[in-house]
Amino acid sequence: MQDMGIYGIIEPGLLNKEIADNIRGTQFTCTKGGEKQMLKRIKERKGFTLIELLIVVAIIGIIAAIAVPTLLSTRGAALDNKAQGMLRTVSSAQSAYYARNGEYTDWATLVGDGFLDTRWAASPFTEEGVTYTDVSAAAGQTFEANATLPANLGGTSYTIREDGYITSP
Repeated sequence: MQDMGIYGIIEPGLLNKEIADNIRGTQFTCTKGGEKQMLKRIKERKGFTLIELLIVVAIIGIIAAIAVPTLLSTRGAALDNKAQGMLRTVSSAQSAYYARNGEYTDWATLVGDGFLDTRWAASPFTEEGVTYTDVSAAAGQTFEANATLPANLGGTSYTIREDGYITSP
């Protein structure tokens, strides 16, 4: 048998049943050199078709629709946890000051005595959209500090007092 190029057997199920029954076992051939032409066309193809690009854009859109809300809720949870952590920092500083001096004080004094860093010197102050406020703002036997998250993240407000518990209204 001489070289006839690419050939194969058509199997039932590739086409509808009636056509498959009529051509079962039939060989099909390409003209000599046809496979070279086919390979040449494949190699010459540059770029993507419009359908391929649309599919990729659709897949990216679906992934973005899933990922963006998750990312935003994660950012909100991170700010929420940071705000509570900052309030615990104030509480620890106040407790250390109380142990040394027998009373609580304002943030400026805590900064001056080295219990807090300088960002706490003024009340209120805002960091990453969260506003921190020294409510007690005077020396005494109690203290209270608030942290309020931005409105776009729910505007939750947290309060910590001398007992060290964080509450949210």
